[in-house]
Amino acid sequence: MDKIDQLINVNGIKQGYTIREACDATGVGPTAIRRWVTQLIQEFEGITPSANAITPEQKRIQELEAQIRNIE
Repeated sequence: MDKIDQLINVNGIKQGYTIREACDATGVGPTAIRRWVTQLIQEFEGITPSANAITPEQKRIQELEAQIRNIE
């Protein structure tokens, strides 16, 4: 399980952990946690990120967009 999976599934936002608790649980810094949380919220709102997606839906959108670019 990578760190983002740990954040989301084990010690993440959905369980109401603080940024500090999430940092302690995953071993990453608060800046990364805040960036992930911001990106995750945007993805839940349907915004496709420029970075690698977190949610399965946005990952699939990025895969399909890459396939379209390859076809063109």
